[in-house]
Amino acid sequence: SNIGGQVEDITEGQGNGILSQARERIDRDFGPISEDAASFMSTRRELGVRAAVQDLYRDNQDIRDSDVYKNYRSTKDDGWFTDGKGASEMLDDRMQQLNASGIAAPDNDLARFMVASQLYAGAINAGDEDMAQEFQNERERLIEDNPGFGAGDTEERLTGIAMMGTNDKTMRDSIIRGQQEAQIGGLQHEMEAISGHSLNAVGENVSWEGSPDRSGAPIRYEGDGEFGPAIQLSSRDRDIAIRTVIGEAASESDQGQAAVAHVLRNRLEAGGYGGSSVSDVALAPKQFSAWNSGAGGNHLVQKYDPGDEAYERAGRLVDGVFSGQLDDPTNGATHYYSPAGMQKLVRDGDQTNVLPRWLEEKRQESGGETTIGGHIFVGRA
Repeated sequence: SNIGGQVEDITEGQGNGILSQARERIDRDFGPISEDAASFMSTRRELGVRAAVQDLYRDNQDIRDSDVYKNYRSTKDDGWFTDGKGASEMLDDRMQQLNASGIAAPDNDLARFMVASQLYAGAINAGDEDMAQEFQNERERLIEDNPGFGAGDTEERLTGIAMMGTNDKTMRDSIIRGQQEAQIGGLQHEMEAISGHSLNAVGENVSWEGSPDRSGAPIRYEGDGEFGPAIQLSSRDRDIAIRTVIGEAASESDQGQAAVAHVLRNRLEAGGYGGSSVSDVALAPKQFSAWNSGAGGNHLVQKYDPGDEAYERAGRLVDGVFSGQLDDPTNGATHYYSPAGMQKLVRDGDQTNVLPRWLEEKRQESGGETTIGGHIFVGRA
């Protein structure tokens, strides 16, 4: 982090490289962010905090039985509410408990943010909207006082990690991991303020150059296309889009690959899917499974480079989609899945569900589904 005045001269790719190397170091030291935390973040991004909390409570017995949450398990007349305690008093009480256990001092903003996140989830689960809003107000105040908490996807990661702090031991571990994540967020905030770039600590083997040198100069799309306005891509965004298409749909037809590229575009235009760039959308945790470090991930995203036939083919389709020259065969879909891929994950013991949990809601949203090759597309941008 001792970059000094050089920060204002770094490129976007170099900034991404610095942050990504820092995140990769955290993953090496602590292990990748847990599947439960990543799933919470993904569901929250796609369906909102209420759905994420409901899934978390349904799927995790430890969380349902934890001291932090059990006071919210039935109605607002139970637990802490019987004493008429407000949000601030609940937060203070929990911070005193952590202090007594030697886990965090009462004035530790990071610990308080994580506790507020837990209590916010508890209030949401209990259906107490007023109390949930008070906890959310405290979270927002802490982000205002600590801008690094809100840089990039730091807030999402801190919230997801906080959900795993179900007892003193796991809370201690969560706070230690959270402190490292918050440091990356603080570094990202400072680097963005000085350099003027919007950066991303993706942690996906991004080099000092951030990968633009591998993909060459960006292609400028002239004017609007027949099927929509052109969206200009940086060289890195184009490279990530191409690799995503290959990783997700290498064996698909041109239409099948273009369909995946359209989902990238549709999510980018809709907003709320990981960030404001194609790279943000593609690399958001647990969204496009080809980038997963575990189940569902594959080597195809790194197998091909510019000049390889597979890369050039996917590149032509990505260019057609983002220049507005190719019609969207998915009818505006934001989600898709592979029935064969889901069945393989079940056979391999990586999951138990053969259908995505979001399928029915997204199918209703789009009024049906569209099958293209081995993928089924649903949702609306």
